[in-house]
Amino acid sequence: MVAPRSPRLGADNPADALAICLDVHGEARLADRGVEIAWLACAIGNERAARFYEKGGWRRVGTMVIHLPTPEGEFPLEVWRYEKDLRGGD
Repeated sequence: MVAPRSPRLGADNPADALAICLDVHGEARLADRGVEIAWLACAIGNERAARFYEKGGWRRVGTMVIHLPTPEGEFPLEVWRYEKDLRGGD
């Protein structure tokens, strides 16, 4: 599989370059499996991650609550929900 060229290539450091590669690869794998609208959760207040996702074409569509398993039971965590259309464009 070869990932398509991305308009956001141009990382500020090696860690960002790796993150971009992993993100583009993940999006391509989801699209190959027929996913049309991908979504991800981002911790509320994580502005660095939010900028990364938005630069990559993800749209913040609101908040949602995810339920994380813990030894004491589920922990509800409100997060930002991001979505991206994988049907051939950003």
